[in-house]
Amino acid sequence: MTSGADTDQEWEVSVVMPCLNEEETIGDCIRKAQKSLAEHGLRGEVVVCDRFASSTLVYQGWGRGLAVDFLGPLNDLATEGISPDLTVLLDAPVEVGLARRPPGEPDNFERESVDFHTRVREGYLALVEREPEKWLVVDATLPEEQVSAIIWERVSSLLRQDR
Repeated sequence: MTSGADTDQEWEVSVVMPCLNEEETIGDCIRKAQKSLAEHGLRGEVVVCDRFASSTLVYQGWGRGLAVDFLGPLNDLATEGISPDLTVLLDAPVEVGLARRPPGEPDNFERESVDFHTRVREGYLALVEREPEKWLVVDATLPEEQVSAIIWERVSSLLRQDR
């Protein structure tokens, strides 16, 4: 398998520009995300994200070998210190996860090697170890209904606590 980026510079760009389109600057992207999180969070609404700062840390830090010490402050800047109450990690052996890739052209990350994905998984598990109370690790090899029930049990518990 080949790397998803041809140069270190492209890797660095992928850290700070994942949500940009041609008309946006990095600042625009950061402000849009901050505004959405702040507006909904301050109203007491639940905000669900499919990826957040931990994804940047593991994919770029553990996966691509960029300095986690550099990425952490970037994440803090981008999120203004906002952190999730709960992060759900759907954990499965790398080979299982790669086999579940949807049909079609793989993206940059999907084209990465098994070693890359192994480092990413190790990165997530290292973050879980640092703050286990902020994470729910679910065995993603379980049946979908069981995975959903496990997640809903934890999320609904958090929602009841906030009332």
